[in-house]
Amino acid sequence: MKGAIMVISIFLNAGNERATIDVVASTLFRDAAGEGGEGKKAVASVIWTRTQCNPQNILTVVRARNQFAGWDQRRLTIPDDYPSMNAWRMCQHIATQMVRGEFVPTLDAWYFHDTRLQKPPTDWGKVEFVEEIGKLKFYRQKNLLTPSRGL
Repeated sequence: MKGAIMVISIFLNAGNERATIDVVASTLFRDAAGEGGEGKKAVASVIWTRTQCNPQNILTVVRARNQFAGWDQRRLTIPDDYPSMNAWRMCQHIATQMVRGEFVPTLDAWYFHDTRLQKPPTDWGKVEFVEEIGKLKFYRQKNLLTPSRGL
C-alpha cells in the first residue's frame, strides 16, 4: 500500500541486535525524519549521551516514558514505500553504528525540542542551550558531568 506506515509488534530483547537497531532507528525516524543528517545525528547524540551518563542499555533510554516521540513500548513504526524511505535508511545506518559501538556523537546534549516550542519544558530543570540544528533546539543540564565534560 503506497504511502502506508507498517506497524510491527515485536518482542524487545536487548540481545537481539536487529530488533535493537530497528527500535533505535524508529526512534530517530519519529523524532528527526524531516531533519537532515546533522539533525538525525544530533538526536542520536542525545540518546548516546544518556546511555553514557546512566549505565543503561540503549533500549532502556529510547523506551523511557515520555522521552521520545511516536514510540510506545510494544510497537515499532517503520515507513513502508513512502517518500521518507531515504530518511528511514539514514536512521537505520545511524542506529546500526550506535548499537555496534561505532557511533561518534556530534554534540553534547541531553534534551531537544522542536523550535515551535518557545522555551524548554520546565520539568527539564536548569538547562543551558547548546545548539539549534534545523527545526530542533538542543540543551544540556547545567553542572551535569557528561562524557565530553569530564564524566
